[in-house]
Amino acid sequence: MAKPKEERLWTEISVSPQHDRWQMLSNILTEQGVSNRYEPSETTIDNFSETLHAATEKCAAIRIGSPFGESITRHFSHEPALMMSLGSADCLVPAHGKWWTRSALYSAFHHMLREFGDHLNTTQTALIVGAGAAARIAIASLVKIGFKHIKITNQFHDQGIDMIAELKKTYFGVRFEFIPVNQLIMLPGTNSIMINTTPYIPENELVKELLYFNFLEPGGEVWDMTMTPVETALVREAEEIGTRVVRGFEIASWVDVVWAEWAFGHEINRNSYLKSLEKLLRENCPSSTNQSETGP
Repeated sequence: MAKPKEERLWTEISVSPQHDRWQMLSNILTEQGVSNRYEPSETTIDNFSETLHAATEKCAAIRIGSPFGESITRHFSHEPALMMSLGSADCLVPAHGKWWTRSALYSAFHHMLREFGDHLNTTQTALIVGAGAAARIAIASLVKIGFKHIKITNQFHDQGIDMIAELKKTYFGVRFEFIPVNQLIMLPGTNSIMINTTPYIPENELVKELLYFNFLEPGGEVWDMTMTPVETALVREAEEIGTRVVRGFEIASWVDVVWAEWAFGHEINRNSYLKSLEKLLRENCPSSTNQSETGP
């Protein structure tokens, strides 16, 4: 009689775990022969270290959710050079008796850039909206494909300036420029791509300033990492003027596919998973702007 496969436990450590998404992913893996069980690890900033320790003791794989993408890298002295330069991680993968930080989002960006970045003009500028973990990953991805001038805007001025100071220590030959929110409307149309990494909530006045699209060059692209609501005003307005758009769930689908390969050595069909994730978000996630998720 065949020995039953060992059930592998995994979790996401987050202030607000994405339960529906992870349970769907767990079910898909199970259907495809991967014995696994998802268990949430909801925590607070103060209790993060304690929750992290507990997860490393009992889990086979760990995902890192908001707002711990940047702080997780400070919990491990042994980090790959890539992760040290990224300064942000979204998962932990065990290898050689240790846990290693990794970024599935970074890999997902490269998949998406291969699919949608063929028309990007890397001699022009790129506009990044936000100054958190996802913004760092987006910048690293754009620098890798050849962008040398990146503009950054953020609702909180000091946070944006501090991030640029750190980026300058890592990326040489790249010009970083901070754009205050009140100057967005005066930007010339020289940005080949705009990537929004901020949440779509009423308090985010920054997104409203982006709806003019004065900053975008003809043929430019708009990437909105917001996952809920699926159809943000930014997405709708961009499509109305004929701009190529990438939605948050498209990026997130690659994140999950990459992570499943790392965590379980299992390849999920990305196109099939993309449809499942989109269906889940459209059916179950509220359209209200009071509840928003970003950072796939």
